[in-house]
Amino acid sequence: MRIARINIYRGASLTEMLFALAIATFIMPFAISQISDISDNLKNMSVAREFISDSDAIKNYMRLNYDLFKLDEITEVPNDDKNTRIFIMKTVDALTTFVIRKKDGSILRSHKIADMIGMDAAVVEDDTVAYSTGGWAVNVPDASAGDIVFRIQSESNSNDSEKYLHRRRAFDNEEGSFNGKFFN
Repeated sequence: MRIARINIYRGASLTEMLFALAIATFIMPFAISQISDISDNLKNMSVAREFISDSDAIKNYMRLNYDLFKLDEITEVPNDDKNTRIFIMKTVDALTTFVIRKKDGSILRSHKIADMIGMDAAVVEDDTVAYSTGGWAVNVPDASAGDIVFRIQSESNSNDSEKYLHRRRAFDNEEGSFNGKFFN
């Protein structure tokens, strides 16, 4: 005689699979949102890095062409990028360059990029004035709200500490001459 066994676990794996699927469905929107935020953040960092990396080339251009700029006059520098405009203003103390880049996305994105750049970046508001967290502002009449303004300053030609490379040996004395000893 055979005794029939009843399988009480019948359908348990289907229930577990549906439960796991429900958990994955619940978590997926949060994971996708985080991935999207990280992707946007990386794009913003890339744009901020572009501004910062261009500053050395612009400083070199300013230094080499210092005499071409007129005192207290704003000069537009021609470039190939239709989304970027560069203006240089020469004062008695310094050369100041303003790099203006058209808005690419929302105004909030422009503010995030400006925050990543630092105190030398500003965002143009509705009144065509670019306000910086560094405490400076500049009127940009041709710009639209959300455009990013990056300020690069260079000292005047006579006091330009970045123009010359100064080296001193570690064993020089205060006057800058060799003291005859390799070890003090």
